[in-house]
Amino acid sequence: IFQLDSAGRCVYANARFREILRLSGSLEPGWREAVHPEDRVATETAWAEAARGQSATVLRFRIGSGNKQRWAESRAATLRNDHGAIVGCVGTVEDITEREKIEAQLTHQALHDPVTGLPNRTLFLDRVSMALARVRRNGGAVAVLFMDLDRFKMINDSLGHEAGDR
Repeated sequence: IFQLDSAGRCVYANARFREILRLSGSLEPGWREAVHPEDRVATETAWAEAARGQSATVLRFRIGSGNKQRWAESRAATLRNDHGAIVGCVGTVEDITEREKIEAQLTHQALHDPVTGLPNRTLFLDRVSMALARVRRNGGAVAVLFMDLDRFKMINDSLGHEAGDR
């Protein structure tokens, strides 16, 4: 759990927030430095908007970088005092690294052949649709090459499916 004041400064963070972001020092600017550089502006903007009462937000962002990179999900909402005045935002941060890994694996399995690891028909059709849409917007051309191997069944029948897969 964390709390930002109306200026977007982190004024409170519980122990789990500090643990997820691996903060050992001060909250300011520590939490900003913990967020992956490419996600920092989006995170600051979303949390600042919630602190100013502009919107509640759900946000996924990376923590750290390189091999130690992890994923987090944040939910933040405007915080008002007893008189209804906006005083900042309160939010939660959850480490979703394992969920992200599983989702990435499932996505890969859904879009790639299990034997060859090559993109499957679903991914192919998606990429063709994207390329055609890009051509419609920007002009240009798209080419698709289809290759068929005649009598490939003979390889599978004579040498086995494992040899054919290789």
